[in-house]
Amino acid sequence: MDRSWIRTGLAVIAGVFAAVPLLIAREFGWFIANGRQLEDPATVARVTVFVLDALTDVPLQGIRTWGEGAGTSSHTDASGRAELVLETGVTLLVAGGRGQALAGRAVDLPAGESEQVFRLFPAEKLSGRVELPDGGAAAGAAISAMPLEWPAMAVETPNADEAGRFLVPRPVPGSWRVEASLEGEGRAVALVRAPDEDIRLRLGQAPLPDLPGAELPPDQALAAHAGGSFLTVRGPDGGTVAGALVLAVRTDAGTPGGEMRLGQLPLLCATDHAGRCLVPAGAGCVLASASPHADSEIVCDGGDVQLREGLVLSGHAALPGAAGGWVTSSSGPVSAVGSDGRFVLGPLPAGTELLVLHGEAGSVLGDARVTLPREGEWDWPATHAGSAQ
Repeated sequence: MDRSWIRTGLAVIAGVFAAVPLLIAREFGWFIANGRQLEDPATVARVTVFVLDALTDVPLQGIRTWGEGAGTSSHTDASGRAELVLETGVTLLVAGGRGQALAGRAVDLPAGESEQVFRLFPAEKLSGRVELPDGGAAAGAAISAMPLEWPAMAVETPNADEAGRFLVPRPVPGSWRVEASLEGEGRAVALVRAPDEDIRLRLGQAPLPDLPGAELPPDQALAAHAGGSFLTVRGPDGGTVAGALVLAVRTDAGTPGGEMRLGQLPLLCATDHAGRCLVPAGAGCVLASASPHADSEIVCDGGDVQLREGLVLSGHAALPGAAGGWVTSSSGPVSAVGSDGRFVLGPLPAGTELLVLHGEAGSVLGDARVTLPREGEWDWPATHAGSAQ
């Protein structure tokens, strides 16, 4: 008896049963291959991450890179390179570890291959103690730490321990706003400079002073790239700069540096290993930022953007009430005044800077015009004859 028609029918039935799950899986964006699930290629972003030392541009090995919430990570090799496979769309990419401070940025990841470059600073120490209004230990106080030198990444900080001690993990060097709060006991805030291992925060019910850095970073979702154009960021020597950030600036912004340092300028893109990035269409005026260089001039007509030579101005504010305050500069950078009265401003461009010294409560204690480059430091009260303009 010829049973070939039976075998054919069974094969057809088996094929139908095999195809239905495959079609269902395909409908929901998954493919079955070799017994494992693969993401739909239309939603997969393969990102090559390069991590460089911010001051020397030397590749950093062993740095962990990951996409926030993506459940995948990779460590950089000897060339500072790591590979990540993530979902498309806006994702927070983060890099840090092995003695380096954390850095992160929101990236509109396209399908297929793309490249991101991070410039990291060595991590400093930042720790201290939170006290109750009566001086006792504020065990379990919530701690927040926000760098003033945006675009460094705010660091998630654990609550204070039983002795009221806290530690900010891997902070970038420079000025920070550190705040503590405990239900029923009030809040406290201080401006400090990393490194600092002796921060004291005394909780209270009085309103907090209006200090820099209170604003949370804005939504960093990026605009669509349709119709955008490539832009190249160059350093003072004309060479391209990897990992530079290109920021949107209002045409009426005047001197936008102070706002930029508080994270108020939208991030448009970050340059790749060749110093290029795709600026969304209609972005308008932009500037570029990349330490240790000073920020670029505002550019509104496209073309290359050139960073300026970065200079540093340090000093000592010996006036009463200066410790715990801050110094602003007309081109943007802000520096906390440490408990020893020291401050460090930079990177600054060459030219005349208007410096303003604020006390701990925000009152203006003094101002001066200082021309850079110059030797020495700037102190309050002034001790350098002829240095003010």
